[in-house]
Amino acid sequence: MNYEGMFEVAQHIIQEKRQSRQFICPGDTVCVLLTKSGNFYAGTNCKSMQMGRIFNAHAELQAVQNMLSAGENALSAVMLLDLRTGQPFLPCVQCIGYLMSLNPENYTCQIVLGKDTVTMGDISQSMYSAYSQNAQSMQNQPLMMQNVR
Repeated sequence: MNYEGMFEVAQHIIQEKRQSRQFICPGDTVCVLLTKSGNFYAGTNCKSMQMGRIFNAHAELQAVQNMLSAGENALSAVMLLDLRTGQPFLPCVQCIGYLMSLNPENYTCQIVLGKDTVTMGDISQSMYSAYSQNAQSMQNQPLMMQNVR
């Protein structure tokens, strides 16, 4: 896999953001997708104000829009880095689910976490298991109601 190429694309975007002197908030991210055909697609998160609330579109969504616009949907790898620190981390549950829904092959897509990788399928199974265990434990507990005044 071309993880070095993904990292170079991400670092280039991070440098551009820093040089532009835009304020980089904690939690701002850059996502780089590597498709099965070997192409890179990148995106950064985008914050906007909607109906008096801050809306944060994840970097994965912008990267996916770029990929879909080019007619691709099969992924080999995903890299998500913090714009401030450059540290890798896992996409959120919703983004993993969305990426997997684009193509059945994406179940085997690698999430790059520095020198380590993990497949989306392994992560989604772990998350589903944790959710199921939590849901089962909640069923055994009495429902507590509070008066709201």
